[in-house]
Amino acid sequence: MANKTSSIEVRLIQLLVAIACTAIVGVLLILPYRLYERDIRHASEQAHRVSSVAHAALAKSLAAGEGVNDLLNRFQGVGAFEITLEKLAVASDHPGADTQRATSKLDGTSLTYVTAPILDASGDTWLATMQFDLSPMKRDSIRLIIDLVLVVGFGSLAFSLVVFWLIRSSLLQPLRRITQRISKFEETRDPLVMPQFNTSEMRELAAALERVCQTAPH
Repeated sequence: MANKTSSIEVRLIQLLVAIACTAIVGVLLILPYRLYERDIRHASEQAHRVSSVAHAALAKSLAAGEGVNDLLNRFQGVGAFEITLEKLAVASDHPGADTQRATSKLDGTSLTYVTAPILDASGDTWLATMQFDLSPMKRDSIRLIIDLVLVVGFGSLAFSLVVFWLIRSSLLQPLRRITQRISKFEETRDPLVMPQFNTSEMRELAAALERVCQTAPH
């Protein structure tokens, strides 16, 4: 029974497909998590900066005994986040009563920021809670991930096609043409004339076969 062996061309196609798939799978496994984590972290940092500015402005207005409704509306319009101001019955009700620091909680794409305790002119304690929606940043991150995956996919495909065409045209097809000429020579015993090839390696191989066939006994 003859051994069943696949051609170099088939093996080359399988290798290039495996390389392309490995590149795409590698990008899908690593890139989305890293990009999403970076974008959400950047959005969270921006939200904390905005919250600090809002906290300072509210603390100044409340300490001066001024109304803050207009200030709250302006912050929500410019900063695109929701902010609520609540008067506490006792200061210990504040989440950061012990540390006197702000707290934040990220739940998916929803960031809740609670400022440090704010005292007004009469000594009352206020709680400012800010709600940030980070879903637009998530959508931007997903679009970027999709674009990069497509670029890697098309790049891998283009690379595979170029390598396959180069090997096929410079090696596989010339070998087939040489095989056909030698088979014809075996049948007819006519003078063997090899095709002209573009690469020096194939030209040297063709010339060596011509010499061998010329000296071979008829």
